[in-house]
Amino acid sequence: MNGRAAKDDRDAVALRFLDGGAISSILPLSWALNIEFAPRRYRSTIVTTVMVGYSLGTALGGPIAIWLIPKFGWGSVFLAGGGLSLLSAIGLLFMLPESIRFLASKGREPETIARILQRLAPGIALPANPHFVVADEEGSGKTFKVKLLFKDELRTITPLLWIAYIFSSMTAFFLATWTPLVFEALGFSRSTAALAATVNSAFGAIGGLTLMRFTDRFGAIAITVMPLLAVPLLLVTGFVDFGETGFLVASAFITLFLIGGHFGLHSIAGIFYPSTFRGNGAGWATSVAKIGSIAGPYIAGLILATSLPVRNIFAVLAICPAVFVVCILIIGIMHRRILKREDALAADGIALGSGAVASGSAVPAAASS
Repeated sequence: MNGRAAKDDRDAVALRFLDGGAISSILPLSWALNIEFAPRRYRSTIVTTVMVGYSLGTALGGPIAIWLIPKFGWGSVFLAGGGLSLLSAIGLLFMLPESIRFLASKGREPETIARILQRLAPGIALPANPHFVVADEEGSGKTFKVKLLFKDELRTITPLLWIAYIFSSMTAFFLATWTPLVFEALGFSRSTAALAATVNSAFGAIGGLTLMRFTDRFGAIAITVMPLLAVPLLLVTGFVDFGETGFLVASAFITLFLIGGHFGLHSIAGIFYPSTFRGNGAGWATSVAKIGSIAGPYIAGLILATSLPVRNIFAVLAICPAVFVVCILIIGIMHRRILKREDALAADGIALGSGAVASGSAVPAAASS
């Protein structure tokens, strides 16, 4: 649509705004659905893998555009992207199952739940007219209300998650937007700056992949390690001259820690919310994060426009992961309590009735994991 309907820059901006709304909604929904099907011990791993795939697609966009535009014009980029997205949507429509926890929590389509269960576990024995319930979640009605995001333990978790997301997004989008220009301002050639940005992106993905198994094993508190390591490294990089090689290495590890932590945040965004509004919980968190996505590059631009030495911007940037650490540390402590509560209930051997749906989580709706 953007490739054909846009007549000028104003049309392109308007259509891109609509595109952005649709694209940004895909990620929290995909996290929520993956969390619904994944065993607890693999949830962070699976969500992080999804994000790495998303990042890979983003990285491939540039080379594909460079190949398409000279041959077919700028509109071909949007036509190709839209066409492939449409094909993917058609495939998902027929192949992607709905969350059985979501359907059960809403009291909907028991025959669909039975069919999905039989696909997932062909040998499962189900009664003729099964009734499915989610034993570890309270019924929360059929209508989502924002106040549910602040119920019981979520009263603390949700605001802290939002604040962490805002500050983490500030650093992530600063790195994505300003890194090449900062490198050039520090005297690096344009080719070196571009190469460094590419290497840094790869290091960010490595950080997320490194962190994911620790998050699954130790809970949300494991995520604090990445931004905690980034804080002193940012301060030293901002005030100490390492030389060109040392600066490039420090920059790569800064990205590894900051983007690794950001990926870790994605991996826990939905785990605290029950199935009935897990997608809403993750969606609200990522929407609020847009405050940081917009503010980060803008504030960085203001700082770069001042007389402050360019290198010092890294020291200023250390404020963001410091706030991130405090928020996730508190969430992590609470998450450990939640996990212990789950394990204790599981050890008690909670008996589920015939046809009940279990998830490996025994936390009430206020903090389902």
